[in-house]
Amino acid sequence: MRRKNFAFPVVAMLAVLLGACDTVTDLSEVNVDGVWDGVGALQQEIGQVTLSLGPEAADGTFSGTWRLQGEAYPITNGTNQDGVVQFTLQGFQGGAPALFSGELTNRFRLEGDLSAGLSQGERAVFRLYRPDPDA
Repeated sequence: MRRKNFAFPVVAMLAVLLGACDTVTDLSEVNVDGVWDGVGALQQEIGQVTLSLGPEAADGTFSGTWRLQGEAYPITNGTNQDGVVQFTLQGFQGGAPALFSGELTNRFRLEGDLSAGLSQGERAVFRLYRPDPDA
């Protein structure tokens, strides 16, 4: 009688599952470097907004640019303190700066309030599109 060997398929499946898991559980270890796309209410009300953030310094400060309809504007005063993120989008609607204040809900999602541009109660949500802003 021939015995089937299930060890290899089980080990291979575990390796794939573990490799697909997000190993960072402490958001204080996550930086904001990368290209982020606006999603949800932000995209519906304003249009396709993208952020290019970073590089993030050791003290959590960063700068970058944001784009709307092909136009690029600076991002200033960026901070990431243990997953709590704030930055200013210069030249927002009507030219006034808009303050984003929010948090990383996981390493691929940034969610918070934008001081201008959204309907009352709507959250600004960004998802990490590309981890390297220069790629």
